[in-house]
Amino acid sequence: MKRRTFLTFCSASGLSPVIGSWAASPNETPNIASIGVGGKGWTDSRGAARFANMQAFCDVNVGRNRKGGWFGAMEKWPKAKRYQQWVDAIRGEGKTTSHFDYAGPLTETVLLGTIVCRFPGETLEWDAKQMKFSNNVEASKLVSSPYRKGWEVEGLT
Repeated sequence: MKRRTFLTFCSASGLSPVIGSWAASPNETPNIASIGVGGKGWTDSRGAARFANMQAFCDVNVGRNRKGGWFGAMEKWPKAKRYQQWVDAIRGEGKTTSHFDYAGPLTETVLLGTIVCRFPGETLEWDAKQMKFSNNVEASKLVSSPYRKGWEVEGLT
């Protein structure tokens, strides 16, 4: 799998290459995880980790010896958890412990909740097959936005 395909999948999934969590107080260091730790991801991950605790990472190119990447991340952050199941599942080589059959509908519910909050007092009816609200055109417009030229994802536009 090419890095661009991997990052396109992450973008389409709503994922960010570096994912963080808020610290309990301003004096605490936040925890982060990185998806894609080679090339530009290596630069971004190292930069973010200067101000945070690297807790976990995964990368599409396990086994390649290149600047940064899987081996560089293991060396730099030996205590960070390493997740490869997720990438293997994208490739169709098994399932994750929190597989897409569970995570997909859960993510859909949470994201739809952010739209529903914009229409207080209204009952919105979601049509999952059509991916739109059957009773509110304005809410349906918030479900997706057009991709920039060159970043289109086949089947999602």
